[in-house]
Amino acid sequence: MKKNVLIGLTLVLTVLIAMAFADVYQGDKWTFARQAAPQVVIGTGTAIDTQITFDGNAEDFYIALDDSADDLIIGLGATAGTTPAISISDSGSSVLTTTVDNMIASYETGDSPNGDTTLTLADCGSTQFIGAAGDDFTLPTPTAGCIIDFVVDAAWATTAMTIITASSANILYGITTEAETDTNDDGPACAGNDTITLSESLETVGDWLQLRSNGTNWYVRGVAKLDGAFACSTAS
Repeated sequence: MKKNVLIGLTLVLTVLIAMAFADVYQGDKWTFARQAAPQVVIGTGTAIDTQITFDGNAEDFYIALDDSADDLIIGLGATAGTTPAISISDSGSSVLTTTVDNMIASYETGDSPNGDTTLTLADCGSTQFIGAAGDDFTLPTPTAGCIIDFVVDAAWATTAMTIITASSANILYGITTEAETDTNDDGPACAGNDTITLSESLETVGDWLQLRSNGTNWYVRGVAKLDGAFACSTAS
C-alpha cells in the first residue's frame, strides 16, 4: 500500500514539474527553464463535476467544481456539494458555510442562565437572557472577535447583577446610552474597569448590553431605559 502511494505521489509530482518547467538541452547538459505561464488543468470543459478527494482514515475531504451549481466547494466527504465548508460562486462571492451556520444557531438558541455563571469561549456569539437577582457573570478570556450579548428579559427586585472580567482584569471600555436624562447618571462609561453592575431597582425589560473583544480588551455598548441602570467600576 505504501509503495503504491509513493508511486502515485511520484507520478503526480513528475507531471506537475513537467508542466511547470520546459527542459532545454544546452551543450552537454539538460537544464530546466521556468515557463512564462505554467498551469494544471482539471476537466475538459464539459458539464461534469470534477474534484480532488482526500481519502482519510476516519473522514474524507474534497475540493470540487460542482458544475451543476457553477460553484467551487471545499467540504467534508467524498461527493461534491456534500457538507460544504466554503463555497465560491460563479460571481466570485464566497460563503463560509460552517461559520455562518454556527453563528446563526447560537443567536437562535440563546441562554437563560440561573445563578452565577462563568462564560467560556463556547458562549461567544450567544445572547444571555438575564433576570435573576444577584446573578454574577464572569467573562471568558479576551479573544478577538468574541461577542456576547446580555438582554434583560425579566425584572428583579433585590440584589444587583454584575458582569466581571476574568481575573478582574481592568479591560472594560466603552459607553452606554440611557433614555432617561434627568439625573447625573447619563451615559455611564467604562474606562479601564473590571465590573459592570446592573441595578436591582432601575432595570427594565429590554435593556441590553453587548461586549465585544479585540483579543486584549472588552468593549461595551448598550441601552437602558432608566438613568443608573448600568454602572462601571473597578473592584480590584
